[in-house]
Amino acid sequence: MRPAFVSSRNRLLAAAIALALAAPESVWGADTVTVTQPGDLHISGKCSLREALRAAIGISVADTDCGTAVLNPGTTLAIPYARIELVQGPLNANAPMQIVGTAPGGRTTIKHTAGALPNPIFVVGSHSGSVTFRNLEITGGQGQNGGGITSTGRIIVSGCLITGNTASGDGGGIFGDELTVIDSVVSGNTANRGGGIAFHGKYSRSIDRSTISNNQAHSGGGIFVNAGVLPVRNSTISGNAVQNTGGINAFGGGIYVGSHAALDMRNSTVTNNRSSKAGDGGGIFLRIGSSPQYQYTTMVSTIIGGNYAGKYEENMASNANWTIDGNHDLIRRSASGITVPADTLNCAPQLRALGNNGGPTPTHALVGTSCAIDRGTANGETIDQRGRARVVGLRADIGAFEYDEHIFADGFD
Repeated sequence: MRPAFVSSRNRLLAAAIALALAAPESVWGADTVTVTQPGDLHISGKCSLREALRAAIGISVADTDCGTAVLNPGTTLAIPYARIELVQGPLNANAPMQIVGTAPGGRTTIKHTAGALPNPIFVVGSHSGSVTFRNLEITGGQGQNGGGITSTGRIIVSGCLITGNTASGDGGGIFGDELTVIDSVVSGNTANRGGGIAFHGKYSRSIDRSTISNNQAHSGGGIFVNAGVLPVRNSTISGNAVQNTGGINAFGGGIYVGSHAALDMRNSTVTNNRSSKAGDGGGIFLRIGSSPQYQYTTMVSTIIGGNYAGKYEENMASNANWTIDGNHDLIRRSASGITVPADTLNCAPQLRALGNNGGPTPTHALVGTSCAIDRGTANGETIDQRGRARVVGLRADIGAFEYDEHIFADGFD
């Protein structure tokens, strides 16, 4: 059981979570530079994305094709093309800036061209301020830690698709210390730990209105967090998997929480994730360390169901007895030693397949007869993952999706 004195840490953890969630997305700089060619090599009179980045971090460009040799911190780099193909190494973003896809009707895809050397797509170093990636598809990257984006600085991923990246170490899609993911999809990436995202260090981070899906790893198929507090809000963790290799157990099909990490999930859905063996945590695995005062697990108005370890449903597991704090949850079968809040529902959530149900990210819609409807709490949220009203009916629904397929104004189906 989690020692009673851990509850006294609630105020400190709440403050850390509030700081992470309240962090501004970015400050738009006075300068906006528009990329004027989709290639990666120098063309006189044209500004490539690589040249714009070199200017933004203070490296002089051969000529002033990007408008000025050295741009101001906070510069916005606007990319009006559907695709940027890289033939050189990774793109370095080591100063405060926004990199924004402005292609008509969708995201701008940034990838390595066929036959290019394997490298991450973006490398972000430590600096004051933040780098924001907005309206981009980042794909085809390969690295040791961080296939799509690897960062030791503060980054914000907004309205992006991070897909098809690999890492031999941690973070197939994203590897980061300070990281905010909002209105984004991290899907189809692979790594040793954290197929979708690997969080390292004890810095501010959050996942909000996002979907982490169909990623694979040895530990933490969707997410690996080794330390610090990870708040997850209005988000879906679905279809991720871990596999045993070389006789070593694989832990946390959806999420792996390390022995110095705290997980705070609210109004979210964790389903259809898998691990290979019972006790490994098909949905979530909690690694309990020798100093549990550094750990905390809260679930509020969250669905954790339909995750499997081996042949059997196993939604949560840990290496020691542990008590989950929270309320208004729907948590199905978990491994022995996991104690859930007293008001937790244990019924089939009746979720539809992951799909486009409105909003920028895929969700699992609730069937109209689901026991999760009107049984949750808004928890201060005004919208669900899709950006729709958080409360439709008597009360908020449990999970990331608010059921709103009502025919009549009085709320009856």
